[in-house]
Amino acid sequence: MIAVSPNGEWLALGTDKKEIRLFDLKSKGTAPILLKGHNAMIFSLQFTSNNKQLVSSAADSTLRIWDIKSKVDRIIKRGDADYRTIALTKNGDKLFAGNNKGKVFEYDLKNEFKEKQIYEQAQGNRIYAIALSHKNDILAIGDAYGALKIYDLATENIKETLRGHKAIITEILFTANDELMYSASSDGSVLYWDLKDADELPVVLNDNDSYIWSIASSPDGKYLFTGSKSGVLRKWPTRTEIMSTEICGKLGRNLSQKEWNQYIGEDIVYELTCPDYPAGEGAIVGKASK
Repeated sequence: MIAVSPNGEWLALGTDKKEIRLFDLKSKGTAPILLKGHNAMIFSLQFTSNNKQLVSSAADSTLRIWDIKSKVDRIIKRGDADYRTIALTKNGDKLFAGNNKGKVFEYDLKNEFKEKQIYEQAQGNRIYAIALSHKNDILAIGDAYGALKIYDLATENIKETLRGHKAIITEILFTANDELMYSASSDGSVLYWDLKDADELPVVLNDNDSYIWSIASSPDGKYLFTGSKSGVLRKWPTRTEIMSTEICGKLGRNLSQKEWNQYIGEDIVYELTCPDYPAGEGAIVGKASK
């Protein structure tokens, strides 16, 4: 588990050896600072927006918050189940945590870690991933059976349930404008959802050969990166115009008339899908075969 502070100065690495290694990215080559307090594998890490604190969860059923300057930690909660996943509000006031008993809790970090249970899955279905929208109005909850719940924090209700994955949801990511959401799964697929239209089927990225561990977006939102159990890192264009440009560059040509008829349709007017290249063999731009 890795987390980078918003200002890019710190990198936190959670290990299966009960410790968190904190790297000062301003001082390259220096040994990491060891944060010891958990007594089991680290599950999740997230820095607060002011870069001063780090929140962690582990397989010891505790949530902790660390002061980066003093390296001292406080226990937010010692629960009765492991907290697999956490999400912080933009201002760092609230923490959300999902556990192995299918419950999601809200903790007020400015008010003595006051706890409030906001959601519970039926039959204790484990929660493996949660994510908070950038507007802090929606919490996405991913479970062990591949379902995504869209929880409205204002009304405290599930707005909708999105189904598409066939196994554990491992990570969820909102785009910067909160209009799209990506979800990764142990079924080897990544789906991205148009949150403006819940009836729209998700786009499926399934050219992965194993369990998807993690996903991340480029700063400009043009590419999505996926990391899998097999050790393969993939880069996906997220916009059709980028995808089109890359495909055209690899093909080096437009479709022939025969290919257009077969894959697009004989009754559809032929167009240059790769405008920087000439028309394909036998094609007449602006005319249909029928």
